[in-house]
Amino acid sequence: MTVSIRPEPVDQGLETAVAAALPVPITLPASPRSAGIARRLLRLALEDLVGPEVLCDVQLLATELVANAVAASGDFCVLSVSVPETEVLRVAVADPDQCLPAPGIADLLAEQGRGLHIVKALALRWGVDRSAVGKTVWFEMQSVGPYGGSLPRGGSTSPDS
Repeated sequence: MTVSIRPEPVDQGLETAVAAALPVPITLPASPRSAGIARRLLRLALEDLVGPEVLCDVQLLATELVANAVAASGDFCVLSVSVPETEVLRVAVADPDQCLPAPGIADLLAEQGRGLHIVKALALRWGVDRSAVGKTVWFEMQSVGPYGGSLPRGGSTSPDS
């Protein structure tokens, strides 16, 4: 008799699993706490679906995007997760501000100004989509399962997908 301490990966597409774990976009308030809330939600939703290195990077980059959205708009932001293609996880943060972000040059001693450089360095791809009501900044990460296997495409937590 074999006893497994670790559960076997769920035999379902990543897209379906993500949609089940984080089924709707999450509206976060304009608060310094929102970045931490986003980080915890993503950990809870994705920890059984992606490997630990990917999860760590997803949490870091989402923190940067949420912090930027809250600071730029001074209003709410909306966090969503989707799977646009096989083995790719997309995290998007929408806010009502029309101003497009761009990586800047941070002063050596500045406490801010490096977030998009981190996103650019760690993400597979990133970008900004404009809409009539604001913008959505997103990044994509190449993903493998928590046990090293690849994950097939399978739902989305974004109403746009």
